[in-house]
Amino acid sequence: MPEAVNSQPSPVFPAWLANLDPGLWRHPGEDQALGSLKKAPGFDRLLSLMSAHGSGKAERMVETASFLKAGKGIYPRLAQRWDECLAAFGVGEIPLHLVHRQEKGWQIRYDAQGARVILAADLLDSLPETEMTALLAGLAGGLKLGSAVNLAAVDFLRWFRDFSGLAGAPAAMLAWALENWRCYALMSLDRAAALATGEADVRHLLVRLAGGGHAAWGGITDPDAPRRQGLAAEAYRDDWNNSHWRRFTAALNRENTGTLLRLADLANWFASGAPAKIAAGTPLEAADQPSPREPGPAFWGEFAPPPPEADGGERADWLALAGEWGKMAEKGLSAFFRAGESFLQDWRKK
Repeated sequence: MPEAVNSQPSPVFPAWLANLDPGLWRHPGEDQALGSLKKAPGFDRLLSLMSAHGSGKAERMVETASFLKAGKGIYPRLAQRWDECLAAFGVGEIPLHLVHRQEKGWQIRYDAQGARVILAADLLDSLPETEMTALLAGLAGGLKLGSAVNLAAVDFLRWFRDFSGLAGAPAAMLAWALENWRCYALMSLDRAAALATGEADVRHLLVRLAGGGHAAWGGITDPDAPRRQGLAAEAYRDDWNNSHWRRFTAALNRENTGTLLRLADLANWFASGAPAKIAAGTPLEAADQPSPREPGPAFWGEFAPPPPEADGGERADWLALAGEWGKMAEKGLSAFFRAGESFLQDWRKK
């Protein structure tokens, strides 16, 4: 397998990145979506339990036995580039593993021992060095933001929902909420990568992730066309938010990352002048960080079960959380069984 990162010299990242406040590249929509998540009773407790008591040892055993760990003897220049990206953002050592095939191009896993990044080996063939660097820089920026726990929780809940079937309905509710947060979290990663490598490399990466980047069949002859498609997609946001069913099914689609929306958001961010001010050390004003468009704090709706009526401590939080998710699961299961009973009755009549 050829190594994509094999010829060009290492990029010179801005020296001020390591000491930069990560909140400067956090998308404002991420804060709003995270605020909605934290209203769910027991949400923070759930994340801490997942990281502290999850099957971290078993996962790491599988990774050690099955995944290549990039290092001095395994894709050394890729490992060097990853270390350079981490250092550029002032992040400590984080392992980078390669797996032959996975549904997503990358994945962040987290447990009590810390975070590590899983990279699909297909990217080594499909991404040129500049775009691979932009991807790695964005991941390093996300780790600096502290997004590892939530990103890992998204993937865990996807797995749990798929593994458990109907019994995983409560997990689907929380997964829905985390997917909404993830849409904006990815935009934060894009902004971090753009501060490190420049807007052009991130823009090319997003176009490629959306399905472009190949010269076959004429390729992309108008480089600005994908951005215009992203702007057109924003016109549908109100419609998405007003349809519970469509936004729910969209959130369940694990690859629904809104890549072209990310492209449009990145262009708007640079047009606002915020990145130039950050690079110059100029304080940002409120107008430099416009709030997300109404009517919701996330592209496909928000999710926050109502808080408990009385503060009964941690136990009450867990009970309220389980109760709310149980009600949602019960409604779904009841509808399923009612449909089954109706079908059986009709079949018997025939």
